[in-house]
Amino acid sequence: NTILFNAVHTKKSKVSFIKPILEKAGKNDMILIKKGVRGNMNEIIKAMEERRSIRKFKPEMPKKEDLQQIVEAGLYAANGMGRQATITVAVTNKELRDKLSAINCKIGGWDEGVDPFYGAPAILIVLAEKDWRNRVYDGSLVMGNMMLAAHSLGLGSIWIHRAKEE
Repeated sequence: NTILFNAVHTKKSKVSFIKPILEKAGKNDMILIKKGVRGNMNEIIKAMEERRSIRKFKPEMPKKEDLQQIVEAGLYAANGMGRQATITVAVTNKELRDKLSAINCKIGGWDEGVDPFYGAPAILIVLAEKDWRNRVYDGSLVMGNMMLAAHSLGLGSIWIHRAKEE
């Protein structure tokens, strides 16, 4: 069996090329899956479905072993051309975390004192080589893996994307 993953635009004018293919295909040649229709799910798919972004965190620092597992999960993300061009920095020092929060608050244009990290005690920052053409894609895949890993460990997460290049 072969599975082809391909992004297709959802506007009808953009997918008209597929209509003849679908008309020729038999019922056993394809599977149409709709959100909310459940079959037997493994743990990874279940985690994908259940994970949510958290916007209010407990002040307790996650265990070092849990943070290490989460970062390691990011290392196993798919990446362009096998380049592994991302780096993840775990910030667990409260003073440094608060400085980053203040800088991020300024970038976001919020009033002083607003915490754009929603009180999260640890911050994982994903960086990539500026000149690498797949940096955004690679970083996004790393973050997806890490958020699923955090969920599997009973920890909350949220994607904060307010990067500013200087």
